[in-house]
Amino acid sequence: RDGRRSEGKAEGVGDREADGEEDRERERDQEREQERTFELREREAEARAEMNARDVEEAAAATPPLAAAIALRVLGKVEVLLLSASTPTCHTLLETLSLALPTLKPWLRSLLPTMHGVWPPLLELLSSPDLSLASHAMRVVAEAANIFRDDLPAHSLRLALDPLLSVISTHGRPSHKALTSKSVKTESRAPPARSRSQEALLAAVDTLKALCLAPRVMCSQVERTITVCETLLLDAQPARVRKRAVALFARLAGLQRDAVWLVCARALPAEVSSTTATFHQKPKMVHVLPLPSCATSALEILKVVRALDASCAKRELQQNAFSIVRGSETHPDRFHHQV
Repeated sequence: RDGRRSEGKAEGVGDREADGEEDRERERDQEREQERTFELREREAEARAEMNARDVEEAAAATPPLAAAIALRVLGKVEVLLLSASTPTCHTLLETLSLALPTLKPWLRSLLPTMHGVWPPLLELLSSPDLSLASHAMRVVAEAANIFRDDLPAHSLRLALDPLLSVISTHGRPSHKALTSKSVKTESRAPPARSRSQEALLAAVDTLKALCLAPRVMCSQVERTITVCETLLLDAQPARVRKRAVALFARLAGLQRDAVWLVCARALPAEVSSTTATFHQKPKMVHVLPLPSCATSALEILKVVRALDASCAKRELQQNAFSIVRGSETHPDRFHHQV
């Protein structure tokens, strides 16, 4: 009987010790859970503070300073006054717009809503019967395209193509006298004074050249632009017009060099215009120029096309060499065949 009592006492002591160990383990688990919860809350608080600081920085970066804010307000008034003001006032407003655009370049997010309202009256001025006003509006569009490029909406820039090409088709053809007269060297004489129509023509060409910096707009319009602007490459055109046209075609060659090469191929003999370029997509264009009438300009354009062909061929050779080296590491048996 005494032995059973001692065994029962020992079992009771062991049970109490086991219960105490379980309680201590439970307390330790609760403490660890509390520590994890505290750490999670600290991390959430830090992340929230970082997000708030980032939002404050973005808001500060998006909020223009006083000078830019005043420029935005001025642009908002230009939207209303461009189509209702007199011609001298419109020139002043366009000059204000051209001065405000470079100032607002760092705050594009604030500028785009304002430009969305200014763009329709600005495009209306491109078709103005007053050629000086239309030329000024074209220069503003060209400046906007040079500064913002693809950041401007493609639909808005695409709307400017029709009036620009219309100006070139209207004022771009040389006179019948210039086409039929024999070429005379005039290097020693001063260039003739520019007329209003020639100013509008040069402004339209420069604007198209600036729009080429937005490939989303111009890649699909290269063939149409070439068809309209081919007349500007004629040898009968004034030197300043041909120079601007060659610069435009050089910019177009960066978008579709095959289409530009066709102009050179039609204007030059085959042994001169031959090149190693291959047509990835054969352009379909309706050409209206006689073949030998723009050889001087075509030679200058051909140099640009050949330089682009050489750079593209070099880039493809580098890519092929890299792929061959990679292939020699993974498939040695194919290496000699590829070489």
